[in-house]
Amino acid sequence: QKSRTLTPNISFYLSSNEWIAKNYGDYVLQEAASQSLDLTIDAIGKEIFGHALQQFISLKIKAGEECSSNAKFPCMRNGTAQIKEAEKDCFVQDEGCGRWCLDQISF
Repeated sequence: QKSRTLTPNISFYLSSNEWIAKNYGDYVLQEAASQSLDLTIDAIGKEIFGHALQQFISLKIKAGEECSSNAKFPCMRNGTAQIKEAEKDCFVQDEGCGRWCLDQISF
C-alpha cells in the first residue's frame, strides 16, 4: 500500500477542533468497540483468540484468492461499466460482490 503524505492544510484541519467536534461520535464509538473487543479477548483467552484470528486470516486469504477474480463490480478494471452484472453479484452498490463464490469454496 502506498504511503500518502498529507498537505499542511489537511494536517491542520484534521487536528482542528472543528474536525474533532464533527467526528466526536465516531471517536467515542471506536473507543467503546475497542474496549469491548479487549474485554472479549480477555474473557475467551488470548491464546484461543489468537488461534481463531489466524484461522480467520487464512480463510480470508483463501477466499480472496479464489473469489476476487470472479466478483462482478459495478466497474471493470478498465473503467467499463457493468451495472447489471454487479446488481446480480453484489448486495448494494460495490458491497458484497462475489459473495456467491464463497458458498462454492470448501474450507
